[in-house]
Amino acid sequence: MSIYIYNEIWLFVRAFAGGAVLILCYSLLQEIRRLIFCSPAAGGILDLLYWVCAGLLVFAGIYRINQGILRSFLFLGIISGAFLTYLTIKPLFEKICYIILEVPVRFVKKTSKKYINWLLFFCKRCKILVKQSANQYKNSTRNHLQMRRGRKFGKIREKTKKKDNRV
Repeated sequence: MSIYIYNEIWLFVRAFAGGAVLILCYSLLQEIRRLIFCSPAAGGILDLLYWVCAGLLVFAGIYRINQGILRSFLFLGIISGAFLTYLTIKPLFEKICYIILEVPVRFVKKTSKKYINWLLFFCKRCKILVKQSANQYKNSTRNHLQMRRGRKFGKIREKTKKKDNRV
């Protein structure tokens, strides 16, 4: 076989591997999305961004490798690599990714829950302190002498009334 044929076979193998990598990266993105619980709109935006970037990378790779000549066997290699990877490796890859990514996600969720409760405690405590200081400020704006005199006079008047009743 000539060197030209070996080069074409090598290009097909690279395209096959590229398709496999594309489908595995997409399944990794799906697992991350499944663990983080993002909304359907955010998932759609992530899918759109992924496929736009994947399309640009495939086009740039084909353009760079093959001197800008688009050949149908390269697209066939990408599609067949993605399809065979989807049927064989993807289910196992998804399980492994889920197990590996689940550990840090659980750790972050548990620690964040602890720290969120800790922060909420301080927020509630600050709210109590703010209310107490507001009440103290409210009481300090009133004339304390008048309030004290009124209380004293009220107590004195009650005592004098009791004395008057006895006499």
